[in-house]
Amino acid sequence: MVGSILVVAAAQSILPFANNVALVAVAIFVVGLANGPFDIGLFTLRQRRTDPAWFGRAFAVSMSLNSVGNPIGSALAGPLIALSLNGALWAAVAACLVAALFPLLSIPAGEVSSEKESRSPEG
Repeated sequence: MVGSILVVAAAQSILPFANNVALVAVAIFVVGLANGPFDIGLFTLRQRRTDPAWFGRAFAVSMSLNSVGNPIGSALAGPLIALSLNGALWAAVAACLVAALFPLLSIPAGEVSSEKESRSPEG
């Protein structure tokens, strides 16, 4: 997941220097390619860490929170782009780099045993 975020940040860092449409198209293509592995990693992580009885609720809440970010991001990006397009692009790169820290800091490195798994099958 971190690798995908860093690839997106690298692709976005090309955009302030883009002087033709082909370079922008390549950057967008790379961002699209990097999002696939990120989504697979994210959904796999959610599935492993969520109790099966909570799948429906957990995934519904998660997808709702993912979707609520779109209008918030648009509301922040509009005025920033009006001030400076390059500034907005560098802000996106900075946001990606900061976002790359979250999986490293919040996902446990090893398996977390739950209370159910530590009990014996007899009870």
